[in-house]
Amino acid sequence: MFNNNSSTAAEFFKGKQKYDETYPAFPKKKVYDIWYARPYYGKIDTLGTIVYPQEKFLKVVNVKQNLKAINFVADAFLELKNYIERAKNKKAYPVSFLQKFTVKKAWQPVPQLYDEYFEGFIFNPFLNGYLLGKKIKTFKCFVKEYLKFVKRFSSDLSFTLNEFILSNNCTNKISGLILDLSNDSHDDDKKKVEDYVDEFIYTSFVSSCKSFGFRVNKNAPWQIIADLSSYKMKRLAINYNLDLTDNSLFDQYYYTATEIDYWNFKFYLWQMYASYYAVNTTYSITDVKLKGVNNNSPMFSNYDTAVIDELPVQLATEKKLFLSKYGEIFFLSLYLKVRLIENDAEVKFKEFNKRMREYYELGIATSAPWPNAWNWSTGQPGEGAPSAQAAGIKFSLDYIDKKLINSEIYKTKKLNPYYFNT
Repeated sequence: MFNNNSSTAAEFFKGKQKYDETYPAFPKKKVYDIWYARPYYGKIDTLGTIVYPQEKFLKVVNVKQNLKAINFVADAFLELKNYIERAKNKKAYPVSFLQKFTVKKAWQPVPQLYDEYFEGFIFNPFLNGYLLGKKIKTFKCFVKEYLKFVKRFSSDLSFTLNEFILSNNCTNKISGLILDLSNDSHDDDKKKVEDYVDEFIYTSFVSSCKSFGFRVNKNAPWQIIADLSSYKMKRLAINYNLDLTDNSLFDQYYYTATEIDYWNFKFYLWQMYASYYAVNTTYSITDVKLKGVNNNSPMFSNYDTAVIDELPVQLATEKKLFLSKYGEIFFLSLYLKVRLIENDAEVKFKEFNKRMREYYELGIATSAPWPNAWNWSTGQPGEGAPSAQAAGIKFSLDYIDKKLINSEIYKTKKLNPYYFNT
């Protein structure tokens, strides 16, 4: 019995075993197992830092649907497409195999995916559920409640973009390295076997993909993945002055997710507070005053109790003014705490926060430029040397990333173990 969405846990386990037994015994160099062996493929660089591609380095692979991939990956696909189409014309491939050989799904913008996730799983539940009945007087009170919310649900939810990217809620296609040649469902193993694996031409297809620098996803037979260790991909990358033998691809073509994440973090906090303030401009308190004392004992004393309404909540001003009021150190410390909570490492906050502040001051002192600068004022890519404050932010975020890299991602301790092991 193969798996589908209705399978129980036990059925899923048995179905997975059956699928593995059915799947051809291809050489390891031809297939990737994205689900189990390489779940972070395209989500992290060779050093373990979570990354996301810059859109300016993407190239269209399907004009009609405006689907894109990293430029040299797109070039490799177009060569593969021409080869398959010629093979079909010569009847070396059946015309029905993968129908019209085009990309059906490709790169997806992670900011949009995360925004949808945040609204549905964090924004609305926090504002419309968790805060009901609570008295929020100021933004700092709001932040304290948010931290409590994070601690309570961090085992189930991804609060930062970094953790969202690593989660199963985020597709590997955000990388620009993965292309789907079909819209088939990933959960139906029976269809995978009947429509692909059992087809006599499938073995030839996998070999053809390998020749053009791609491997096939074992768990999605219609999905091809850029093999960065292949000669073909290396040769095509050279056309763009890229060396695929080290981390250059990610250094030049990708942002660290934290660059986007920190701006999002501040923006969402302001947005949530502004939304809360819009419907909670005042709050009430119960005022208790001592009226008289009997026998020097509270039990025999008299009190007046009154409810004071219409006390103003701290104003949620325009975003830039509101955020600047608290300063970068306030938000960097808060961001660090949330990241540590998500990684079950909150006990290290005091130590890490002290060091992070030192890096912030170091960045301000040096105002060092860096490639692919992110503009934290606009939430958009920036160009050129950063301001002193932006350099301080960058140094701080690099420190946070360094401390929170998940060394358990890799199966080996060798250099570049994830992308370039053939």
